[in-house]
Amino acid sequence: MVETGERIETIILKDYNGQDIAIGGKKKKIIFFFPKANTPG
Repeated sequence: MVETGERIETIILKDYNGQDIAIGGKKKKIIFFFPKANTPG
């Protein structure tokens, strides 16, 4: 689990248009995850 303020390795993710986005390194980012609407969890 990543703690608040902890640095992570660079991770490549896809955005909703299919474009690659690099997360990690020296730039600060906020990552927010949420379950799909109307699903248990």
